Amino acid sequence: AGFRERDKILRVNGKKVSNWEDLYNLIYIENLGYDLIVEVERDHRRVSIPMLRKSIPGLPETEAQFGLIPRYTVAVIRGVEADRPAEKLGLQPKDTIIALNDTRIFSSHQVVNIISSHAGKEVTIEWNRSDQTFKGRIIPDPDGRIGIHIAGIYVGPIVHSRHSLLGGFVQGINDVKSTAEMILKSVWQIIRGNISLGSAVGGPIRIAQMATSSAEGGMINFLHFVALLSMSLAIINILPFPALDGGHLVFLLIEALFRREIPHRIKLTFQQVGFILLLAFMAFVIYNDIVNF
Repeated sequence: AGFRERDKILRVNGKKVSNWEDLYNLIYIENLGYDLIVEVERDHRRVSIPMLRKSIPGLPETEAQFGLIPRYTVAVIRGVEADRPAEKLGLQPKDTIIALNDTRIFSSHQVVNIISSHAGKEVTIEWNRSDQTFKGRIIPDPDGRIGIHIAGIYVGPIVHSRHSLLGGFVQGINDVKSTAEMILKSVWQIIRGNISLGSAVGGPIRIAQMATSSAEGGMINFLHFVALLSMSLAIINILPFPALDGGHLVFLLIEALFRREIPHRIKLTFQQVGFILLLAFMAFVIYNDIVNF
């Protein structure tokens, strides 16, 4: 689309971008189904980058799949499997992969793509360990792997915001509000069919994967993920669907409006149908997890 290294993203369709969450919220939720105009700062001037919606890939698992990677991101080895090419070459946990086949590496996604596309073929690899740089050649196994667990880690500057007790409470309320709006907008986009259900929902396997990934980024990232998961479950629970608390609330509102109790048989039928649909949805989510594992 015309992005360049060191571009600073300022706005998407006129709305200010303060962080990467803002960016993906504006691309995949706020403006889903619409073309984009992304405003960036480049060489002390502002540049507008138009993007047609049809050119934008589906909801990505990582920033790298969209093609934009935060500056100061590096690909760090989290683990090395025994008797695989990586161990035989001498790669170790905490090594940072700098280049593959003379291509600069910014993310774990790049590593996976390059290695998997060179199954059985020699790859030149350059890595860093304790400020020392090493270079070697490695041949991925027929399955397109070399036996490493890789993660994209941000190593750049961090800005800490400090609040008083009252200020922190207000900030927390604002964060809950914005997160709730994001979740509800996501649900609405699923209902409209703009987001496929398979890519938008996850079960125990996907939750475990995301929890592991967030934990690799530190305790703050992990706690943020846990809070987001808790809010998602709470909001889904109050949706007006039979068998959920939101369904019970709808019955109570109807009874309050008409000032008479809904016949027990009708309520029981709705609850049973809702429960069956809920079980079917759970089965789909678990199946989706296994297929995409």
